[in-house]
Amino acid sequence: MNGVNFQVARGEIKIILSGSGGGKSTILKLILGLLKPDAGQIFIDGEEITECDVQDGYNLAWKIALVLQDKAAVTLLETYNEERLENAKHLLKTTDRLFEFAAGTEWLLEFLRTSVLPPIAKYIFGLNPVKKVVFPLLSQIGINYRHSSLSKHTGDEHFKVKAGDRMPYFMIDGASIYDKLHEPKFHLLSFSDGQDDPQFFKAELDNRYARLCDFNAIPLSPEAAEAFGKDEPFSVLLRPDNYIGFISTNTSMNGLIVDLRKFVGNSKS
Repeated sequence: MNGVNFQVARGEIKIILSGSGGGKSTILKLILGLLKPDAGQIFIDGEEITECDVQDGYNLAWKIALVLQDKAAVTLLETYNEERLENAKHLLKTTDRLFEFAAGTEWLLEFLRTSVLPPIAKYIFGLNPVKKVVFPLLSQIGINYRHSSLSKHTGDEHFKVKAGDRMPYFMIDGASIYDKLHEPKFHLLSFSDGQDDPQFFKAELDNRYARLCDFNAIPLSPEAAEAFGKDEPFSVLLRPDNYIGFISTNTSMNGLIVDLRKFVGNSKS
């Protein structure tokens, strides 16, 4: 596509017409951050999104999708910058330190960089504590939204992970927990000892929020208990980008529906 240039004001509806292969779907994918343009710029609420990284793009995409489908209020889009800017500041601070070490001209930094680090780098980066710090930083899974207005902290005080953190990785029944989280929607997970009836929970949720949220009953295995730091039944609401919206020890169906309503607001799903 060449020479595409248009603006859409808040509340305005714009129709794009073209023949098959004319670029309609491509334009939408570019706006949602699913594709990156070879040239040009895209602005949403005054912020350029063409340089978004993968997580930024996904964060923006699910929010735009919910608003366009009339499943959430347009104010949801305001949380994109709120969440993005805090992590951008943290990333800049980290990269500035790394650049200072890599390019600094002070004799001590140069000595450490050229004489001390090379022989021991392989050993240092092979240590598990170092891996736990470096890998999340480079892969961006260390990003969190704990201070976001979308993260509801009531109830997460005694958990190892908090609202706003990425869903922790662990194995369940020989497979990754993420194998259950592929659908681009909210995920309500109930970790229990098997005394509740998961089919009743699923039927109730499907009846009210089928297009917006799915339900998974997860056994409270030692792996799950270790990941969350909790060995009593609890529930987790995951956002479509698999970040935690809230954690609750309330496992009753009515209680979970109330918590879900508070999170998604005036959904018309």
